[in-house]
Amino acid sequence: MKSLDERAKKMLLILGIMIGVIVIIIVISLIIGTLKNSSLEYSEIEDKMVSAAKDYYSKREDALPLNENEEVEVSATLLAEEGYMKELSKYQKDDSVACEGKVIVSKSGIYYNYSPYLNCGDKYTTTYLYEEIIDKTVSKDDGLYKTEQYSKEKGKETVYVYKGDYVDNFIKIDDNLWRIVKVDSNYNMMLIQDYFDRENGYRGPWDDRYNSANASNTGINDYYKSVIRKNINDYYSSTALSDNLKAKIVSKDLCAGTRGANETKKDGSIECREALTGEYLGLLTAYDFMNASLDTNCKKTTDMTCNNYNYLTDYQSAFWLITADSESTFMGYKFSDGITQTRLATSAVARIVLNITKNSVYVSGNGTYNDPYIIK
Repeated sequence: MKSLDERAKKMLLILGIMIGVIVIIIVISLIIGTLKNSSLEYSEIEDKMVSAAKDYYSKREDALPLNENEEVEVSATLLAEEGYMKELSKYQKDDSVACEGKVIVSKSGIYYNYSPYLNCGDKYTTTYLYEEIIDKTVSKDDGLYKTEQYSKEKGKETVYVYKGDYVDNFIKIDDNLWRIVKVDSNYNMMLIQDYFDRENGYRGPWDDRYNSANASNTGINDYYKSVIRKNINDYYSSTALSDNLKAKIVSKDLCAGTRGANETKKDGSIECREALTGEYLGLLTAYDFMNASLDTNCKKTTDMTCNNYNYLTDYQSAFWLITADSESTFMGYKFSDGITQTRLATSAVARIVLNITKNSVYVSGNGTYNDPYIIK
């Protein structure tokens, strides 16, 4: 009987030890799992910084940018010190890597764009889309070209322009495709719709007001007062564009000057003599259409050769240019199998053009139709 009690005690002891070992293993596994789950990919750390910055500024609204396109920034170190996130080292998988980061906040209308910047040396550095694009500048064939153009604000400036039939300039935002037309000297990027928004977009006259010069409703070639500008501004005010995209829009001076059919300059010096300041959306200029062609015979506004080697001709619907005719008060230009002079009161679509901030973070894609650029 005594022997039986001893055996029972031993079995209970062994069972207790086994249970203890199992408990220890579970605890260790939980600790390791917790540590593992706390480490993030570099892209996830960027998202963590943005989330923390939004919380930080929600309690410091007076520290947000006051003026259009103005920027402020907050460091990841300060966000950690204020308790809005952990130190960057707490999120990293590789303890040997030293990282530093910040979030840049810019103002566009009533919206604020939050752009992270994370620098972990040769392991990872945030890439902005313009850096990914400019890296692919070419000197011949289809692609991105470095050139000079004129702006009302800066005079001559260095820009990067897409030219050719087959250019990898597709970008997807909110499941909608756009095409990158050019990158300005501040590295902001001009986009044009690759689709017509049938539900919300505008199709109609550039202007159809009464023109006293020919005593009929043929329109007046003043873009500022035009019917199409009003509809474009209404489009911006609607929900057609997401708040996410509106926050990325950079308000720009629109080159709304008129030009003649035989004008040959295509550096913006004609259209940009007259500019509308602080516009969020607009239309393509005649010189931007001409510059997208690689044909050296594209010299005058209405040369049909400007259609050659030009990706902008892929668009199926006739679309208005912002540029009006300087030789009359009721004529303008639209693309319809080429840039054509036409009465402003005729119908075409408004193919929206906008500019997005240089701080747009590159996520993936190579710019093709099937693998467009993705940004955050």
